Amino acid sequence: MVGSAVGLGYDTAPALVFGLAVIVVLPVLLIGGMMLRAVAEGEPKTSRVKALHAVPQTDLERDTSKAKQKSSAFANAVFFVEQDADEARSGEAHRFVGDQMVMRIGRESDNELRLEHSTVHRYHAMVQRDFENGYMITDLADDLGNGVFVDGQRISHSRLSGGEEIALGKAILRFEIVD
Repeated sequence: MVGSAVGLGYDTAPALVFGLAVIVVLPVLLIGGMMLRAVAEGEPKTSRVKALHAVPQTDLERDTSKAKQKSSAFANAVFFVEQDADEARSGEAHRFVGDQMVMRIGRESDNELRLEHSTVHRYHAMVQRDFENGYMITDLADDLGNGVFVDGQRISHSRLSGGEEIALGKAILRFEIVD
C-alpha cells in the first residue's frame, strides 16, 4: 500500500517525492555516520583538554583567611528568644555552632531552633551563612502563612547584620552577631 502510494506520487511529482525522501533519509544517514565515527574512534579525544594548574596549599589557606576577614558569615551569631508560648524560655540563646551553615526555625522537633507557639509553622524560616552576604533569613511558608517579619517588615528573604527583631507568627527573636 505504501509502495503503491509512493509509486503513484513519483509518477505524478517525481521532484516532490525525491525531496521528501531526502528529508527522511538524510538525518538517519547523518546520525548513523556519527555513531560509526564514535565507535571507530574508540576512546574520546582528550587533546583539547588543557592540563589543570594546581594551586599550592599555602595560597588556598591565604585566600580562605582573607574571606574570613571580609565576611560576617564567619562571625558568631546568636538568636535570643524574646517571646514564645513558654515564657520561661524568654532570653534563651541559640548559637550557630562551629561550622554550622544552616539553622531551621519552626515548631517541629527536628528544627535547630524549635519554637512552640501555635502561630509558628512546622518549618517557618531558615537562616543560612553565606560567605558573600553573611547571614540570610528565608521565609519557608507560603504567602498565605504567618510570615517572617524583620524589624516590622514582611520579607521572603533578607540579610541579617545583627540587632534585628524577627517575628515568626507571635514568636519574637532577636538576632545578634557576637565576637
